[in-house]
Amino acid sequence: MTTNRYPEILSLLVDVDFWPADAEDAIDLEIYPAFLPAEEVTEWIRAWSGNDTAEGGRFHVFGQDGSGGYAALYDEGGATPVEELPVVFLGSEGEIGTVAANLSDFLALLAQGTGPAEVVEIGGVAYPPLPEVVAIHSRVNDAPPATPEEISARARLAAPGFESYVQSLLN
Repeated sequence: MTTNRYPEILSLLVDVDFWPADAEDAIDLEIYPAFLPAEEVTEWIRAWSGNDTAEGGRFHVFGQDGSGGYAALYDEGGATPVEELPVVFLGSEGEIGTVAANLSDFLALLAQGTGPAEVVEIGGVAYPPLPEVVAIHSRVNDAPPATPEEISARARLAAPGFESYVQSLLN
């Protein structure tokens, strides 16, 4: 498994208010200041899946939506740098999906007004981009963001075993 070092991209997003007071609709996301502890993730995955032997070790949870769904990095083991792990979403009502192939693509989605719940639950609806997130993307990435369609295509290839792994956890 990769280390639990918190990635710089996520650290830069911690203080972003994805749902400003004046917004009618916006990305439904809160980024945590650190990964959730493994024990807490395991406790949640057991409750979520109904499987009291499920382990949460493959998930580095870094955020959640308003309903309690988790955004996480999915780690199948190996030497993949944490920034290169695929971003996945596990919704509070059982929704699952791969959001982005890595954190760079995830930041590109956010910079275009789309969050993890929106990708998985609504199919990628874009809200008005937040200038703060666009500035973060520009600061850490020289190229303009890939399109949501390009990001989705890469995401589908990044974690081919994710959905079957999660299905195997369900009791």
